[in-house]
Order: sequence, then structure tokens, then C-alpha cells
Amino acid sequence: MSPSVPPSATLEPGRARQADGTLAPETEAHPHFTVRRVQFAWDEVPVGWLPDDPVAAQVMNVLHVLLPPGEKWFVEVYREVLPLIEDPLLRREMKAFMGQESVHGRTHAGFVEHLDARGYDTAPLAWRLERTVEIATRWGRRTIGVRRTQGMLVATIAGIEHYTAVLGEWALVSPVFDRSDPTMADILRWHGAEELEHKCVAFDVMNEVTGGSYLWRLAGYMMASFQMARLWPICTDHLIDRDPALQHLTPKQRRREIWRSFRRRNLPGRELALPLLQYFRPQFHPSDHETLALARTFLVTSPAVRAIPATTSAASPSATENEPTSEQVAS
Repeated sequence: MSPSVPPSATLEPGRARQADGTLAPETEAHPHFTVRRVQFAWDEVPVGWLPDDPVAAQVMNVLHVLLPPGEKWFVEVYREVLPLIEDPLLRREMKAFMGQESVHGRTHAGFVEHLDARGYDTAPLAWRLERTVEIATRWGRRTIGVRRTQGMLVATIAGIEHYTAVLGEWALVSPVFDRSDPTMADILRWHGAEELEHKCVAFDVMNEVTGGSYLWRLAGYMMASFQMARLWPICTDHLIDRDPALQHLTPKQRRREIWRSFRRRNLPGRELALPLLQYFRPQFHPSDHETLALARTFLVTSPAVRAIPATTSAASPSATENEPTSEQVAS
């Protein structure tokens, strides 16, 4: 092992090696990323964690509700398509991606339990997403076949991952989290930073499975956009309905308060338009926009990341050579 490489680096499935056994230099397209098993305590975190804008907090709380079933679905799809991927580097990156997404799902599930303990009853919202995925997958396999359905699913995941990368960058640079509960700021920025680390993986998997089809890319992005636009208002209303401080708001008042949150830049708005539209460029690749340094700058200061014991910060050795471990695919 090269003396300049930290000992834990040999255990990280997202890292590639050169012919001489040393780690290949990382690039924006192929960064060295690992599975960080962070932990957060939620008991003292208020549901309306943005004191001057509890409506914006509930809009963003939708992320916590949808991420656990969403991340689980990502991993299930990638386990299915992994045998189709021949490139050894991309296979390693997929395993690291699955590991990170599994931790994301379990971590956000902790806040969902926090919500449920306070009467928010989020199970119907998770069920909506799970049911949507189930119906789309079953329909696809019956009408266009298994392989095309796999293309549709990985293209949709790539579209979602573009959204999460753009939102992740926003979370890292937006001053709104400087005013929020510090634990919430840490989880959202940590998650955003890891989205920037692995932002190229889903795009590369899509290209491998679909043969680089631009039409599949657009179809997946449209599907991702439609489902988020459909589910987000439903979930937001569900949470506000159960928030003692906000449930008195009429539908019109809610929309006015949400619009006010956008104007105050407490929610991401017009600044996301150009980065999101870049996905339509035929020659687009996520690595075109350099964000790795931004992610790394935060990760070295994140309280949750700094609290990880050195012996558990990297993925297990078996994950570098074998199929994803059971921990990586846990819900």
C-alpha cells in the first residue's frame, strides 16, 4: 500500500487501483468515496426546526419521509442491474453508492420515527411512493419487457439523482441552515455532500444499461420530475395538517406562506433552474460542474462525520470485491 494513502482507504469500494496497486488519482467523475455510518440524536430537535419559517421546515421535512423508501428502492434496482455492468470501476462505485444510500435511508428514518412519535403518521406517505414504484415496475415488465423496464428504472433514478445533487449543492451554500437547528443542518448538508460525491454514478449506470440513450435519459428525467411534483404537495399538506402550530392555515394561506418562503430564499427556487436544465444538454455529464471540493470542505467539518469511530468509517473489506453486503441493502 502506498504510504500516502490512509489505512482505511483500502476498504473503500468507491476507490479504483492502478496496475501497480496504488490508488488512482480521483477526479470529479470518479472521486474516492466511502460509506460513512453517521448517527444523529433527534429527541431535542423540533419538528419545525427553522424557527423563523416553520412552513419551510415542513416542506423540507418531506425529504425525510420519502427518502427511506426511495433509497431502499434505489438499492433494490441496483442489485438487479449490477450483473449487467461489466466495467469493474463502475461496479465498485455502484457498491459504494448502495452503501451510502442505505445509510441515508436509515438515517432519515430516525427523523421519521421522531415525526411519528409526535402524531404525524407518515406511513401513508411512504406507502404512496412504494405503491407508485410497484405499479410502474409491474406495468413496465408486462408491456415493454424486463430489460427495457430496467432501463426506465435506472433512467428515473439518474433523473432523481440529478435533482438531489443540485439540491445538495444548494444545502451546502445556502445560509438558511445557519439559522436552523444544528442537527438538522448537519444531516441535510452531510447528505447533500455525499450526493455530490456520488452524483456521477447513477448517470453512468443509466448510460451503461441503456447504451447511452438520450431518449431514455429524457424519459427518466420527466418521470422523476412528474412524480416529485405530484407527491411533494400531498406530503406537505399531510405534515402541515398535523402540525399544531400550522394546521389552522387554510389551503390558500398555506400556498401564500410557501410562496413567501421561496421569496425569502428559505426554500430553493429560481437559482436551481439553470443547473436543473443542464440535464437536457445532449453532451451533459454530472462531472461538468465541479462540486467535489465543496463537498469535501464540509465533510471534514461535519460534527456527525467527525464523530464516527475510525474503525467504522469505511465499508467492510468484503464490499470491495463481492456483491453488496447485507448492511448495504438494509432498509
